[in-house]
Amino acid sequence: SRNLWTSEPVSANVAAGAMGNDNNQIFAHSLTTTLGYLNTTYGTPRADGTPNDATGHPFPWLQWNNRPFVSSLELMQVPYSKSSRLLFDYTFDRNGGVNPYNVPANGDVAHTEYNHLLNFFESGDNTANFQRIFDYLHSPSAYSGAYTYLNPLMFGSGFGTDELHPPFNRVSNFRDPGKININTIFDPAVYAGLMNGHLGPSYTNWIDSRRGYGGAGGSLISFNANMPSLFSNPIRPAGSGDIVPLPGLERSDVELSLLRNNQAGTQALIASNYTDQARNARRNSSFKYQSLQRMDNLVTGRSNVFGIWVTMGYFEVAATPPSSVNPAGYQLGQEVGADRGDIRRHRAFYMIDRSIPAAFEPGENHNVDKTIILRRIID
Repeated sequence: SRNLWTSEPVSANVAAGAMGNDNNQIFAHSLTTTLGYLNTTYGTPRADGTPNDATGHPFPWLQWNNRPFVSSLELMQVPYSKSSRLLFDYTFDRNGGVNPYNVPANGDVAHTEYNHLLNFFESGDNTANFQRIFDYLHSPSAYSGAYTYLNPLMFGSGFGTDELHPPFNRVSNFRDPGKININTIFDPAVYAGLMNGHLGPSYTNWIDSRRGYGGAGGSLISFNANMPSLFSNPIRPAGSGDIVPLPGLERSDVELSLLRNNQAGTQALIASNYTDQARNARRNSSFKYQSLQRMDNLVTGRSNVFGIWVTMGYFEVAATPPSSVNPAGYQLGQEVGADRGDIRRHRAFYMIDRSIPAAFEPGENHNVDKTIILRRIID
């Protein structure tokens, strides 16, 4: 019952229907197909719904994305097995086959949920820490005009063209679709729009996970006096879990990422826990990781583009002895023109893109102006 890919079909997938009356039909019968409909179940599922290779019949699906990836997290579906062993290693039996690429911190061999896949949910000194690769990967924009493509005949060889060889012979036009900074979402409506009906953590659960020191019912302003911040566990790069101001706040790589566990530590925080048999997440990794994989193309843990509003006013300043109130030795007076009712203020709006490389040296202006991608003088 384990061999789901035998050449002989269990039953016919296409059934003959009534005789056709159209002389242009190729077949003598109208065909009943499953196109557009869910297929019938493969055997009788176990009563408790627990997958079992010996007595149950799993949902037969191996995802193979023969298309451009829409998210780097879709690499989670790439099997570690070579083609000659893939069907042998395929299983979702939690007590079944052993995955040699997942060894927990205690040195024991681990049993993974989907044995034919790499385990990205383990991190530590004695593990492979596969989740770190996602800090270096992204899926390029599919929109037209996002890149300028260079002639491979001109940039395919030669000194200084190492990073422009095909298929990397493109230069960004800085028109990539923007991502939501998941660390700064403060409105439940924004979070609901991000999830778009997909299963995953509620807004309350996400806020508690981002807080990192116990649940507070999703309150954004719940503060623990023993912690340095309202949010001690934001999404951040791997390897930064020990860059914390207080002992005891260190976290493993996986707990810094979107692949983090829930507060109870029993499963991934972002998981599609479908239970109906047509898309049972306990039987199929495609449905289990569905909500998680889409997030990488929609969210980020950092903000590169900022909007800055500047209002400039002019005030009278008088010298005064330095004090705790006026440490610089100056005291702010009334605004110029206040006595005549002729106050003038200048306003401007700027957009800053920190992803554009800029040199920094105190007292010097090198190419900082290049980071300003929009200037508007209002008045």
